[in-house]
Amino acid sequence: MFEEVLQANPDNWHAHEYLARMFLSSGDRSRAHQHLLKMEQIDSHSVEGNHLMALYCYQNEEFARAAAYAERARSV
Repeated sequence: MFEEVLQANPDNWHAHEYLARMFLSSGDRSRAHQHLLKMEQIDSHSVEGNHLMALYCYQNEEFARAAAYAERARSV
């Protein structure tokens, strides 16, 4: 359903958020990353977007990047 929303409106932040969250929780980090990048492009100051990107980086053992995104989420 969320993918159908994105076909109609590729800049729908919430559809990207739900898909990124689902792909992160299922371990499909490459598909999650596509949505996270789009979320960052749409709203780079989003608390939830920065939090999810921090989680993505942490899962990829990119700890410095994860900390930077977590700090951005915290500062907002």
